[in-house]
Amino acid sequence: MLNYTESVILNSPEDSLEVNHLILKGTNYEIGKKLGEIAKEIHGIEKLPKENSLETRCQRLYLEKNYPIYFERMRGIADAYNANIIEDLIDFSLLGDPILGTACSAVYYPPTKTISGHGTISRNLDFFIPKSMPALSKPYIVEMYPDQGYASISILSFQLLGEALEGINSEGLIVIHLADNESPVKYSMEPTFCNTVGLNELKSIQLLLDTCATVKEAKQALLTNKHFYMFQPIHLLIADRYGNSFVWEYSHAHNKEYIVDGKDEPQIVTNFLLHRYDSIKDVPKVNEEKICPYNRFRVIRDAIENYNGKFSIDCIKEINALVFIEKSSYIDTPDIPVRTLLHCVYDSDNRSVEVSFHLRDGVSCEIKECEESIRSPYYKFSVG
Repeated sequence: MLNYTESVILNSPEDSLEVNHLILKGTNYEIGKKLGEIAKEIHGIEKLPKENSLETRCQRLYLEKNYPIYFERMRGIADAYNANIIEDLIDFSLLGDPILGTACSAVYYPPTKTISGHGTISRNLDFFIPKSMPALSKPYIVEMYPDQGYASISILSFQLLGEALEGINSEGLIVIHLADNESPVKYSMEPTFCNTVGLNELKSIQLLLDTCATVKEAKQALLTNKHFYMFQPIHLLIADRYGNSFVWEYSHAHNKEYIVDGKDEPQIVTNFLLHRYDSIKDVPKVNEEKICPYNRFRVIRDAIENYNGKFSIDCIKEINALVFIEKSSYIDTPDIPVRTLLHCVYDSDNRSVEVSFHLRDGVSCEIKECEESIRSPYYKFSVG
């Protein structure tokens, strides 16, 4: 029988985000059914028949074979919608539509580089402010304790309730995504704009959290699955509690895959493809804007290289704060502003994450600091 609790983290009319914390303990079928009920009853997400029943059937068969944990959740989702999953009229492998893009910055600090001796990922999730793009206005912190697969904490949004943006599992594996903003600019894209057969740009995150304990296992899982992107190519930063890390990337045509190992050094990732550059000297200089991914990479790299000694949690937070996206990050203010909506600090040994949320912009005045974002304190969650 499902054990389910929900609590509200943030829910103030003056703030940009409404954040809920879900804890689900039970079978994967029960977990899926509850998530389906939330999608249907709270978010009003409809599941309509698809024209291509062959594609729906192939996706069901693919996930049943390659990701049986999620297939059990799909069965629960189908029952929440009073539908027969075997009829293949409706695709129950997706709830809602992902909207990806903009900027993000992350750093993995191996245990040898931290005061705590714990592997740590510090990550900024930058996105359009919710009043302009309401898709991210109601993120969820989701703890799942399934009967099969590893327990995990995931951060989900876009009303997906099935596609994680990032997370950590009970084995200390951490997985986060960052948009690849380089390929869409330099090369033609071919997104599907719909769900199809395989793992979309976010589903692989939850797959790794459910099934992998180490970087070695994560590499194998990624290499043996079929990938596609619905809207935005991404790359992944993955680390385990043994001090291993790597970045998983695709070529601009999405036809080749690359693994960039961390090699026991801080591993920095923003929104360009690391495998394309042999050294930092090759990274281009495009403009002076703080939001530029090449500039954010340089700011973080310089801060790390100029620091003497091992890194404390406070220092790790301060380094990522150097590249928070604010009003002052732009030379020319965009029509739809971007902010650092979440700053997350993952501890692989403690199986925990601390999250600070963007609440609202400060009141504009002559003092520059007043224009910076007002942020929440850090909320801590652990896989218990």
